Amino acid sequence: MISPSLLCDPLDGERRRLSALHATRLLDTGPEEMFDCLTRTACDALSMPMALVSLVDKERQWFKSRCGLDVAETPRSSSFCAHAISAQDVMVVPDALADPRFADNPLVTGEPHIRFYAGVPLYGPEGQAIGSFCVLDRAPRVLTDAQLRVLKNLAATAQELIQSRQIALVASALCYSNGDPHMEGLAGDLVRLLARDPLTGLPPRAELETRIQQSIPAWRDADVLATVAIVDVDNFGGINSALTYHNGDQVLVELANRLRAAVGATDAIARIGGDAFVVLLCEDGNGDDMATRLERLWQTAQFSLPSQARQLDVTCGIGFARFPADGENADALINAARMALQNAKQAGRGTLLPYYPRAQAANDYLLENDLGRAIQNNELELHYQPKVDLTSGRIVGVEALARWRHPTRGMVGPAEFIPLAEQTGRIVGLSAWIIDKACAELAHWRAHGIQDVSMAVNLSSRLFSAVGLVQMIGDSIERHGLPGNAIDLEVTESGSMADPALAIRLMKQLKRLGVTISVDDFGTGYSSLSYLKDFPIDAIKIDRSFVVDVLTSEGTLAIMQGMIATARRLGLQIVAEGVETVEQRDLLLREQCDIVQGYLYSRPLPGASCLALLETDQSPATCRWSEIA
Repeated sequence: MISPSLLCDPLDGERRRLSALHATRLLDTGPEEMFDCLTRTACDALSMPMALVSLVDKERQWFKSRCGLDVAETPRSSSFCAHAISAQDVMVVPDALADPRFADNPLVTGEPHIRFYAGVPLYGPEGQAIGSFCVLDRAPRVLTDAQLRVLKNLAATAQELIQSRQIALVASALCYSNGDPHMEGLAGDLVRLLARDPLTGLPPRAELETRIQQSIPAWRDADVLATVAIVDVDNFGGINSALTYHNGDQVLVELANRLRAAVGATDAIARIGGDAFVVLLCEDGNGDDMATRLERLWQTAQFSLPSQARQLDVTCGIGFARFPADGENADALINAARMALQNAKQAGRGTLLPYYPRAQAANDYLLENDLGRAIQNNELELHYQPKVDLTSGRIVGVEALARWRHPTRGMVGPAEFIPLAEQTGRIVGLSAWIIDKACAELAHWRAHGIQDVSMAVNLSSRLFSAVGLVQMIGDSIERHGLPGNAIDLEVTESGSMADPALAIRLMKQLKRLGVTISVDDFGTGYSSLSYLKDFPIDAIKIDRSFVVDVLTSEGTLAIMQGMIATARRLGLQIVAEGVETVEQRDLLLREQCDIVQGYLYSRPLPGASCLALLETDQSPATCRWSEIA
């Protein structure tokens, strides 16, 4: 590897460095599996939460590949890599808070709370440092000599990849310029091979866009209907975190193979991101309408894989857009499909949704504005669904669920307005209202003699970094004269696993209030058991998707039995939601589940109706909610 020269004018050296960086043609390009494989390997091999291929531009550092970090770039002024490019060898920062260069760095004092950094410079062809291959942690670390060798070897591979990529681009330019048709063909093959995804063997987005654009005139002439669909693995980050990045790769390869088998000769597939694929479906003359083909595509994208002596159930969300109704060029169709995918992800795992026209976006915008006034106008209300002890058949708690009685739209469900609140930042004020209202309702019930019923409230993961969250919850509990253990805070499994260290820190602070904490939707987020044992939680809630299938799927039953056994060993209470039949209840009782909730016992009820149910003091299994609602 060529070392950078230090015997040059600093300004001239920086100009040449930036020129070398831009010559790589890497900046602002799409994800490439060859780079992503290196960062995933670094995280796995070195047990690091974050790894980057970072390129240091004039005023920013941009990440060609990132594992464990959501942002695509940061200002150069806060970049560790801007220091690493001046190093002759690997730059190691064991504890950023103890290093005067970084103690006040916003990436240290704020998200992602970097405490450890190790970076190896990456060079251009003439020896200018253009960036670094680095690993990061949120806790102080020391690397062994063996670990440093692994890091340097991975950096060397990244270096060779950059150089090979640039050679291919230069070779292409040279060959196309000399007019030799044979050489032009070889250069084209070289570029296509370089662009092809090495993990799945699929072409990149640009190739599919070209295919779409070239086909559009013929589609118009023949009045052909075509559909662009984006298939995205649900909670792919959770799969990688809970298992390994090798397992994640297996999921992507299996999905790619299944998609290949599902499409026809006139269709096409490309990989467009870490866990996303775009599929072009064209009318094939076989008689199947597009709705049938989309249904078949959706079924193909839901599957199971054996993994580490367990079954890994994979679901995918799909958003699709139609030509010509939703767009008349490749870019418009893919963007529309991406917007549909976002809506599918919000709707839940394994959802297939079409693109909604702009009227729907305008409708969401108006709904968002109305949400800002909903609390002041007393349009929000809480309903409460009973939680029943399986052994005694008595109600031992309720879950508070928000409803919005809109003045013109009628009752708006939480699936529609909670995601809007999370996206727009209104979730903080909305959650404060929900928590205080739930505490006030429980205090009202206690004044009527209902003493042994707890109140469960959902806590959005968007609140984990909110300033004053713990104090806000504590103030509501104290204001209404409740003991802390009367409140159960439910946090989602996927939300907790997004940043386990932050979740654990917050949960410990909340536990000081005396509250209980439950992990909601358990089984859907691929939690690492090593993290689960560290969470200061009291219960898990088995997701309704397992309850629905438990009577018909031996695999689902085995997974549920494993969850219950794990929870038992950790001393956790077990709650199952979505119980709708006596057969489901009986099976859960046999499997030693503690508490259940679902329509078998009661739908969510307004406060007065729920109080009436509680005051009857009869077994909810024999009491129909409609008789007192």
